[in-house]
Amino acid sequence: MKKLLLTIFMTLPVIVGCVGDKPLSQLEATDEEAIYNVVMLDYSRLAQLEILPANLPDTLAFIANPDSVHPVGWHKVAEINETFDVTISDQPVQSPYGLVYQGTANFTRTWTGAFEILRYNGQADSLERYSKDFALRGTRTAICLKLGITSQRRGWHLTSIGDARFESPGQSYPFLDDLYFHAHSNPDSVFAFGMHATEDLLEFESGEELTINFNYHDQHDLVLLYIPVNNYSYQLAEPQPRDGGGFEVVFDLPQVTRIYGQFKFLVVNAGQYGANYKAIGFSYNYRI
Repeated sequence: MKKLLLTIFMTLPVIVGCVGDKPLSQLEATDEEAIYNVVMLDYSRLAQLEILPANLPDTLAFIANPDSVHPVGWHKVAEINETFDVTISDQPVQSPYGLVYQGTANFTRTWTGAFEILRYNGQADSLERYSKDFALRGTRTAICLKLGITSQRRGWHLTSIGDARFESPGQSYPFLDDLYFHAHSNPDSVFAFGMHATEDLLEFESGEELTINFNYHDQHDLVLLYIPVNNYSYQLAEPQPRDGGGFEVVFDLPQVTRIYGQFKFLVVNAGQYGANYKAIGFSYNYRI
């Protein structure tokens, strides 16, 4: 097996990246670099591992109207470390296109820093702030097939990609209960985590309304749910109480076709002030 391990280390706000001793280029120098560009650049909306919000929550609004049930939490990211590991098969593998070489990419992003919590203690009528060190790791796998050699892209083609998993290493924590969605094209469906061929990704109709339902395992948890907005970007959702119990988020999907996206979730133990940082999350790929 031929392997490439790409490591990018970022101490904010400086970013340094390399592939071996060569920078990334528009015209790939190697098969491994071509796979990187296919997975991370050509399909960035499908492949990226961003999940922590860049902006701080409105702490002034919380101080003005404190809520003893729902504390405010946010991540102060100190470092980001990425790896991109490519393995290319020594022998051709069988595919719908005949015998071809296969490249498997495993990529990981790890954030480290401090997780801050601001809560209101109703009994003492006081605001309290807690801080605990955190590490959060996101992982994803993709598979490319070499369908020939071209002058620009070396013929590598993304054929399947995995949903992403996010977790605090060594710290298990429960995910959301009863997490499912429904739309005109997908009535009452659960999110199925795993590897999917690109043509078998979860599919929706352009611009249709989608509802996501869930229950908290612990209502003190910080739940970050990102939904698509304005066709090409995401925003943090505000879950609303649902008739009959639980919570829901209702929104319209992008109005364009032939687009890839993700539904991104992260649950953090914001209410367990003295405990170690614990978090778990997923992003589920879809297409329109």
